[in-house]
Amino acid sequence: VEVYEQMDLTRQYGIMAIPTQIVFDSEGQEITRHIGFWSKEEIIAQLKKMGID
Repeated sequence: VEVYEQMDLTRQYGIMAIPTQIVFDSEGQEITRHIGFWSKEEIIAQLKKMGID
């Protein structure tokens, strides 16, 4: 989301800081959120912890 160009989505998802990563399930429900830098390795580790490969 380009937070300055898409303010409606910024508000809808409660984005208060950049960067914010939000992971959704197949039904569109938020399953995790991370604020700040998140390395590729950390993202993969978190997804694996959640049972997502």
